[in-house]
Amino acid sequence: MASTVTMPLIENGVGVHFPDANFFQFEGCRAYNSLKGLGVKEMDVAWLDAPNAALWFVELKAFYDTANPKHQATDLITDTNKVEEFKNEFINKAKHTLAMLFCNRAGTQTCIVPDSLNAKEINLVFLVKIKPGQDLELNILQNEVQRFLQPYKAIYKLSKILLVSADNGTAKALMPWIL
Repeated sequence: MASTVTMPLIENGVGVHFPDANFFQFEGCRAYNSLKGLGVKEMDVAWLDAPNAALWFVELKAFYDTANPKHQATDLITDTNKVEEFKNEFINKAKHTLAMLFCNRAGTQTCIVPDSLNAKEINLVFLVKIKPGQDLELNILQNEVQRFLQPYKAIYKLSKILLVSADNGTAKALMPWIL
């Protein structure tokens, strides 16, 4: 199933631009829409890097977006309750997304691009915009998310679980499709 979303995809002040049309969103799929009322969550977008047999699931989130006047900034140092909410949201989105990818009992495999299940590498990326100077706090949050998802990493043979700043140059070198 080809996605009807066009590139670039920008959500919450964070964006990606994949180099080809091998991307999909569960959000626009009828099978997913029949589940989301039951509390099922999904990561924002997935892209199959076919030449490298790598499937990337990406969540786009802004903790800090000065370009959006309605945005409520999250300080990773002082907003501990909000940070805990985001951590739980990320974990649930990852678990539900993986279940929808690998289990077709609800028909969610109709939502994915061909050959997604043949990917040799599966990566989860939580791409966030943070307040300047909060990289250390983001690393702590990443460690927490990775710790909670460790069993899923083993079960699904995930290659990477990354929680990175959208402004991180190293992340952009690894994932050149980050805007």
